[in-house]
Amino acid sequence: AGPFFPGDFKVRFGAPFDDTTGLRSGWYRIGGVGGFTAQEEDASVLSLAGDATANVLLPAGYRISGTIRADDGTPLPGASVFLCARPGLGSCELAITASDGTYRSAPLDDGAYRIEVDPPSVARATLFGGYYDVSVPEGYTRLPERASRVVVGVGDVAGIDVTLARGLIIAGVVTATDGTTPVVDAYVAACPLVGWDCASSRTGTDGTFLLGPLSAGGWRVSVDAPTPNPAGVLGGWYAAGSGYAATSSAATTIALPDASLGTISVRLPRGVSIRGRVLAAAGGAAVEGASITACPTGAVSGTCGSGMTNAAGDFVTEALAPGDYTVAVRFSRWSPLRLLGGSYWTGATDGTNLSVTELASTTVHLGATDGTLATIRLPRGAVISGRVTASDGTTPLLDVAVTTCPVGGGPCDTAWTDEAGDFTTGTLRPNVRYTLELSPDPDDPARVVGGWYAEGATGNVAALAASDRKST
Repeated sequence: AGPFFPGDFKVRFGAPFDDTTGLRSGWYRIGGVGGFTAQEEDASVLSLAGDATANVLLPAGYRISGTIRADDGTPLPGASVFLCARPGLGSCELAITASDGTYRSAPLDDGAYRIEVDPPSVARATLFGGYYDVSVPEGYTRLPERASRVVVGVGDVAGIDVTLARGLIIAGVVTATDGTTPVVDAYVAACPLVGWDCASSRTGTDGTFLLGPLSAGGWRVSVDAPTPNPAGVLGGWYAAGSGYAATSSAATTIALPDASLGTISVRLPRGVSIRGRVLAAAGGAAVEGASITACPTGAVSGTCGSGMTNAAGDFVTEALAPGDYTVAVRFSRWSPLRLLGGSYWTGATDGTNLSVTELASTTVHLGATDGTLATIRLPRGAVISGRVTASDGTTPLLDVAVTTCPVGGGPCDTAWTDEAGDFTTGTLRPNVRYTLELSPDPDDPARVVGGWYAEGATGNVAALAASDRKST
């Protein structure tokens, strides 16, 4: 193998893919039996300054085999069988069942293996996965703590058969309120009244879904509107009769098993949206890429809706339920436009309809139709830029974290120095005093100590006026 640059290496040997002798793969170990070890952590490190020789005798490994079936005895092709010597530590081997439901593992190291089975994709809504349990005729348990260990070390182990259990299902269709227009790619979930073992699916092109496998008990079905949402429908819950509930408390509990259940129908109502336009306060140019978020006011629970401004600065939020909302506007702090976001507030005296401190906001009421906001104008912010050097004043320092925090509290901002030691913060609110904390890269060979920016007698505070500021 090679050629290699000089350095330290570990050598791994793998049995041929078409090997029929059952040889194991492993690592080279000086002093090991036949120069072999199964564990990488026990492998020898070869320090190469020139050519080297590593001879190894691959030992025989043994296989586990069996058949995976459905509860009616039908063989299951395409099922995944995981053979785990140390579950959870990434030491599992994978075998896939053949057309007759049989599987045969790769050669295994000596040890005790837990066998876990996942049904094939076509059966995952109807069959439970689980583990091999020798104590029951079907060789199956859903509980990992009841799984049996299959010992490998003296020969192949055959007959490790597992018959998977069949679960219950909830089938249904999601439409608009007319009951005929399908809602495509909606996320549907069934969750138990006790516990969090939910089953989920997405609706097909005809709006249908299948949830399972489910255990006996009480279940509630929720639906999230698709993204994108061309029909403008609202998410919610299944309720018998109307087909829709806005809250989980009003949802119908489906008690399984229920032979009379049939196909449930979820009818999602159309929502309303908030529309508006965002411009730059200076010059009135349209602002593209501003993020708009509308959330229910105060302690009212509900779902937030978002939107994004287009090239004309216009936006339309996602579908929302009628009610009262507060609206926030966000714009990239790293944009060269250096515009500030905030909360929608028609009481702003500067005509921006924005509160950059977000201490004030205007409640937007949505009824049966879309609501339109007054034009929002984003004011320009400012940045702090500068250079960070070693104590000699000339050696630039790379990857120093410069964290800017407003005096008195508020969200902080972090920038990093480039190869010239230069940094520029994200957009900040002007007429605010800030502290600058400097945290050097711990791997920097200059071995400098971090600290705070200090300017003359003003201590560690940098005052940002109505324009940008540059400091060293």
